[in-house]
Amino acid sequence: MDETEARWACEELIVRYTHIADFGPRETMVELFTDDAIWTSNEATYDGRDEIDAFFSGHRPPTKSRHVSSNMLVTLTGPDTAEGFSYFTLYRHTGEKPRVPDLDGQPLIVGEYRDQFRLTDGGWKIARREADVGFVRRSAL
Repeated sequence: MDETEARWACEELIVRYTHIADFGPRETMVELFTDDAIWTSNEATYDGRDEIDAFFSGHRPPTKSRHVSSNMLVTLTGPDTAEGFSYFTLYRHTGEKPRVPDLDGQPLIVGEYRDQFRLTDGGWKIARREADVGFVRRSAL
């Protein structure tokens, strides 16, 4: 796999993560991660696929969300490792879903992800994802 294909594969993981978060099936989120992956933020850390799976597969109230990733930058750090940086913006409506929720009070969160990727027998996977919230609309939480 050449450098361009490796970068593209890592960028695809970033995008696929947002699509699964918004449209599911949420139980497939864990497939994006290595067996020993870590997902961490200021609020929580999930260590390994079992904890990551439990977090993403857990019960959630009815919501409609859109996770938007932008300004993605992936840098290869070795033949089977890479680092990534991207911004995320989260729009979310919780509760009964109107046909088209209003954008008042949106976006809910703006932040960045810092990722470490590893090439495995199953392709590129996320080995570590650090979420850092830069802005939050507390009134909407």
